[in-house]
Amino acid sequence: MLKNNIKSLIIHLFISFICLLIFDIQEELIGYRVNMLGYNEKSYYSLRLILCLIIFIFVIFLYYMLSKLYLEKFSTKKNILSVLLVAIIGAILWLASYKLHPQSSSFLKLYYQFYNAYSLPIFSINNSYLAGIFSIIPSFVMCIGIQSKRRR
Repeated sequence: MLKNNIKSLIIHLFISFICLLIFDIQEELIGYRVNMLGYNEKSYYSLRLILCLIIFIFVIFLYYMLSKLYLEKFSTKKNILSVLLVAIIGAILWLASYKLHPQSSSFLKLYYQFYNAYSLPIFSINNSYLAGIFSIIPSFVMCIGIQSKRRR
């Protein structure tokens, strides 16, 4: 079970790193296209929203598949506990950045945003409760991935 917690944390950090790269490349490409083709601001935000949704769906699929491939299956209760570390760290960072230091320029929010980089486009909404929900989604999806795994 401890191995699954460590593996799930590594999977989460790997996906967060990949998301940071993808969102950086996405912003460069969209900005380049908008400037080259002369799109207006509304087109820019529409294109960005569509790409963010596609990336979000892809990331949820990644969580599911990587957990199905690399995490071991136990009983339902142990499966939940074996991926809980990701949600606990996310919840602690969320509490520290949004509830203990609610000012918008908190340095702790940067750590939370890097930890949950898959949800970076959502941070422009600036809803602390929505950010809290996004800290448990990876654990939830990884638990579903483990549960869907067949016993060998």
